[in-house]
Amino acid sequence: MALIKASPCKELTLGWAFDYVMLAKNAVNGSGYQSAVGLYAVWQPTEKLSFNSRVEYMGESGYLVAASGLQTSKAVEVSETISYQLWKNVISRVEFRWDNDANDTAAFSNGKDNVFLVAANLLYKF
Repeated sequence: MALIKASPCKELTLGWAFDYVMLAKNAVNGSGYQSAVGLYAVWQPTEKLSFNSRVEYMGESGYLVAASGLQTSKAVEVSETISYQLWKNVISRVEFRWDNDANDTAAFSNGKDNVFLVAANLLYKF
C-alpha cells in the first residue's frame, strides 16, 4: 500500500508505503512475517533538479531472516538522492545510502552494523 500526497508547497511531494507478508507454518520452517514502512519526500525546486529522501524500517521474524540472507530481524535504511536532467531523456544522479542493523548484531556481510554506499549514475530514458 502506498500513498503519494502533494503538499501545500507545489515543489514538495510526500509519500509513505507499508508492506506486510505472512507465511503459514510448514513442516520445515515455522511461520514467519516481514513488514516494512517507508517515508518518502521529493523536493523539485526547478524543472531539472530534484532532491529525493527515503527512510525505511524493516522488521521480520526468524523464518524469513534465513531465507533473505540478512541475519537481523530489524533494519533501517536512509537514502538521499540528487537528480539533474542534463539533456532531454538524460538524467545524472548521485545517491548516498546508509543501511543500519537496528539489532546491533553485525548482520551485514562486512561484519558491521552499518553499510554505506555512494553511487553516481547517468541514465538515458527511452
